[in-house]
Amino acid sequence: MPTITSLNPSNDEVLQEFQSHSEGDWSKIVERTADVQLDWRKTSMEHRTELLRNLAAQLRRNVESYGRLIATEMGKPIAQAIGEVDKCAGCCDYYAEEAPRQLAEDVVDSDASRSAVQYLPLGVVLAIMPWNYPFWQVIRAIVPAITAGNAIVLKHASNVPQSAMALEAAFSEAGFPVGLMSTILVPGLGAGRARRWPGSRARSEKGRARARRFRSIHRAPRCRRGSSGRGCKPGPHPQ
Repeated sequence: MPTITSLNPSNDEVLQEFQSHSEGDWSKIVERTADVQLDWRKTSMEHRTELLRNLAAQLRRNVESYGRLIATEMGKPIAQAIGEVDKCAGCCDYYAEEAPRQLAEDVVDSDASRSAVQYLPLGVVLAIMPWNYPFWQVIRAIVPAITAGNAIVLKHASNVPQSAMALEAAFSEAGFPVGLMSTILVPGLGAGRARRWPGSRARSEKGRARARRFRSIHRAPRCRRGSSGRGCKPGPHPQ
C-alpha cells in the first residue's frame, strides 16, 4: 500500500507519513459519512450555525499553530498562512449569519393554493481540493455544503495530508458529528476512482490537471451529479 508523505518543501524534510486508504477503506468511509448525513440533514439551522460559530472560534484560537502547519507543509510565508486561517474563520462567520436567509423557503406565485422553492440537501459531497490554499479552498467549499445539510468526503492534495487531517479534527472539536467531514488519503490519480463512488451525490473540484483528467462519473441508484459542489443556494460569499 503506498504512503502519503508530508514534506517540508524548503528542505525536503519528511514531516510525517500516512498509510494511504485502499478502495475498501474508501467505501467504508463513504458509507459511514452517508449514515451520519441522514441524521445531520434533520438538524435545525440554528444548531448548524451555532456549530459554525464554534468552528470560527476554533480556527481563531489555533490560528498560529494552524499557520505554522500550513507554512511548514506547503511553503507559504507564515504571515500569509495565518491570514489564510483567519479568512477561513471569517467564512464561517459569514455563513453562520447569512445561511438562514439564503436557504429559507421561497414562496412563489402560482395557480396553486401555495407554491414554494425549497433548498434540500443532496447527501455526500466529494471535495477534491488543491494544495496552494490548503485551509481556505477546503473551508470555502465545504462550509456552505455542510450548512445546507450535506456531508463531506475530502480528498485533499497529496502533499498536504497534515492540513487535511487538521481540518477534519477541527470540525470534530467544534462539535460537528464525527464522520460528517471525513478525509481519504489517496495519491492524486486516485481521485479518478473516487469520482465513481456510488455513495457520492455531488462533487467540488479544484486542483492539478493531472487529477482533473479523470472526468467520468459512473451513475448508480444513489448517485446524482450536482451543478455545484457546495450543495448550497448560490449567493455572494467571501472571495
